[in-house]
Amino acid sequence: KASQPPKPGASPDEWQPYALEFDGYEYAGGGDELRALYGEARARILAGEPVSGTTEYLRAMLFAHQRHYRIMEMLSEESEAREQRVADAILAELQPTA
Repeated sequence: KASQPPKPGASPDEWQPYALEFDGYEYAGGGDELRALYGEARARILAGEPVSGTTEYLRAMLFAHQRHYRIMEMLSEESEAREQRVADAILAELQPTA
């Protein structure tokens, strides 16, 4: 049984382990395919648009976001807030419905 997704607002230390429980590369069929899907989802989120899809799609996007986030060391406060906004948007969609 998969663990429950962290709530929006969870720190990177909380959401990153959850993100890595799912293999986004396998879901997308490879790194290039995953990067393309993530690029589209990220652009929508940063434009203030909703991102939605199957649980597997959303988990793959969170996985891809973790791969993106991990290489961005020493983020400025503005960048940190932007990356958190992306994580929060995906986590919000992953919350179980009542």
